[in-house]
Amino acid sequence: MEKGTAARQAAAVECGFNGSFLRRCRRRWEGFRIEIEGNGTHAVRSPGSGRRRTVRLSGRGWSCTCPRALYRKFHCRHIKAAECAFLLPEPGRKEPAVLDPVPEGTCPRCGIAGAAKAGVRKNKNYRNQICKCRRCKRRFSANPGLEKLSAPPDVASQAIRDYFGGKPTGEIADDLRDKLAFPPTQQTVNNWLRSLSAMAGRFCSGPDPCLGVEWRTDGMLVGVSGSPAYPHTMIGPFTRYWLSYAVTPKATDDVSQMYRDAALAAGGPPTLLVSDGDPAYHKAWRQEYRARNCLQKTTYRHYHVHARWDTNKTERLNCTMRAFLDRLRGFKDSGSPLLEGMRVHYNCVRPHRGLGKTAPGEAAGIKVNGPKWKTLIRHAAMAGKRPG
Repeated sequence: MEKGTAARQAAAVECGFNGSFLRRCRRRWEGFRIEIEGNGTHAVRSPGSGRRRTVRLSGRGWSCTCPRALYRKFHCRHIKAAECAFLLPEPGRKEPAVLDPVPEGTCPRCGIAGAAKAGVRKNKNYRNQICKCRRCKRRFSANPGLEKLSAPPDVASQAIRDYFGGKPTGEIADDLRDKLAFPPTQQTVNNWLRSLSAMAGRFCSGPDPCLGVEWRTDGMLVGVSGSPAYPHTMIGPFTRYWLSYAVTPKATDDVSQMYRDAALAAGGPPTLLVSDGDPAYHKAWRQEYRARNCLQKTTYRHYHVHARWDTNKTERLNCTMRAFLDRLRGFKDSGSPLLEGMRVHYNCVRPHRGLGKTAPGEAAGIKVNGPKWKTLIRHAAMAGKRPG
């Protein structure tokens, strides 16, 4: 029985069926009796006549021996019963991805803690501990990702959190004057933000969040170096998780890369995608998510905004982005890593009132413990140094 269940699930995944859509159709085909005959062949008996039909799944799709499918090439009810009631894989509950603080002395190559101390590296404001792995004899810093900064790791990570929380870099540099003997300049703080935001953004694109079956996408108008630009965002409305973004010079420009990044971050396309009437969204949906044929459906429907489906959650994210860009006093570069840092802060650090004071990443199954920015930077640095 377990072997047959695994075979059914593998066949369903091969055909690209979406579990949420098929679950809604289960009750409609409960009366059909379906038996396994092996090699992708199934015997289906309808509840009315009780006639036995052979339904076969091959590389070309489904086929049935009933006249409706054999001669008229219709997608008959026997095939639909096999799709919806028999090949439905039961979804398992996804285990949350927990990121704990990296213990000091953890080797970035072996991943083993408890390395021996091997001297210190004197910086301007603190001493950076150097360790030596007991297994591979590799020398490394006890503060991966933050070892080259002129400020201690706790101070630097708190400065990054304060910036994305709303404090400008000038005030952050003034606060560091009271904490450090050799305080960094405002430009140094900007360099921290850009380099560490890019590092954390690359790492946070790895874990697959659990977003649900519906996504929302929308855009807004901002100014980049005095010229109009349109940032487009893709989120999961139930978890508020910010999947991907794209900045284009015109509202009607191609946003297919954003759709590809979103599907890559979530592990697959959504069941329902809702957007406004912008033709760029519909064009990208047809190019990336639209089904190639009736047997390989991924995104089943694409609605424009109306009373039942709206983009209010995306509009709220646009308000957050606009407030962030106002603090920058102008948007200089559409490819700035600060946008990636804002996405990391929004997903993993910033608590959301609509989610009961939890971060969207935690609602999507990605929980960060300890000082969040410090934990993310250390994990990102160790993932970048790990071989393979």
